[in-house]
Amino acid sequence: MMDLSTQIETLLRSNDYFTRLWTGNKVPTVCLENKTILGFIYIFEFAEDLVSNWEDIQKTAFEHHAEMLHKAGEKAWNIYSIFLAENSNTELFKQIELIEEDFTYSRKIARTGIQTQSDITEALLPLLSIQSHPSLNEVIYEDRLRVSLNDLPQETVTAFLRNSDIKPSEVAQMLVDGL
Repeated sequence: MMDLSTQIETLLRSNDYFTRLWTGNKVPTVCLENKTILGFIYIFEFAEDLVSNWEDIQKTAFEHHAEMLHKAGEKAWNIYSIFLAENSNTELFKQIELIEEDFTYSRKIARTGIQTQSDITEALLPLLSIQSHPSLNEVIYEDRLRVSLNDLPQETVTAFLRNSDIKPSEVAQMLVDGL
């Protein structure tokens, strides 16, 4: 069985979060914070326990951390409670879904069947930075610009994109004349 709390902390720290494991609750709880977000990740073994106990678990954490939460300032609008269970139960799907619709204390994410690093990442995606960075090479970029600028005369577009011999003021005039 995977040590979820360690895996969660490692993932969050690699995304610029400060984390710590709090053991003062009935379930392992990872506390998290970055520049804009505060939260708690509650780790359950069974989906049934998550559904039965999430409210009490959350209330205990918020009562214990009340002073810190009171001082949260703008972050108070971005407090998350994330409820994760290692095992799943398809019969509880609707009840798990309803947890996310409850905005008491915080925004919520609830997921079950957390068995792999991929499951953890998928569950925490709303908290993570964008994972892919699209890149356009120069040729594609120029082609896209040409398509976007197809209403202008071709020589104007070419002067704008490629001709360093023409003064910027002349290119600007060509653009104005082309409109």
